[in-house]
Formats: sequence, C-alpha cells, structure tokens
Amino acid sequence: MLPLFLDNHDMNRISYECKNRRDKLMEAIRIQFSVDQPVIIYYGTERGMTQDRSIWSEKPHGDLLARQPMQWNKNDEALFSLYQELIKKRHSNIA
Repeated sequence: MLPLFLDNHDMNRISYECKNRRDKLMEAIRIQFSVDQPVIIYYGTERGMTQDRSIWSEKPHGDLLARQPMQWNKNDEALFSLYQELIKKRHSNIA
C-alpha cells in the first residue's frame, strides 16, 4: 500500500495551499484519513504550520519555505484535536 500525504518537504504546505483556511484544511485531513492507506503527517501540519509564499517563487532553495523549523510555541488546538480524534478512530479500527 502506498502512503498518503497532504504535504512534504518538496511541496507547498497544505495549509498554504488551502489559503490558510482551517475549514478547507480540516476537510482535506478528513479525506486523507478516510482512505484506507497509511497516513503520513509532515511535521508541523498538525499544528497548522504554513508559509508566506510558494516554494516555486524562490529560485533556488524555495523548498526552505516548507522546511521551516518546528514552531513549538504555536498550536492550533482545533486542528490538533482533529488529528488526535482521527488517529484514535483509525487505531481502534485496526485493533
């Protein structure tokens, strides 16, 4: 089975692609977890990390916009709770 991800270090963060709209981001996450494939969560996505501009706007090294250090002091509680809920639900379906 191929793993399913919404973003990674070589593409724009999903929050940026959703224009930082939490409702769109949460729907994308729900869809990701509804597919019966392994889920990969890129670091910071669970906290709502985003970027200021597209990685394609910077030449070279635009990927650094998506590879920012983890923002430990910022946390989107609703987003984090959604991930916890979906992970728990998925885990209970496996067990």
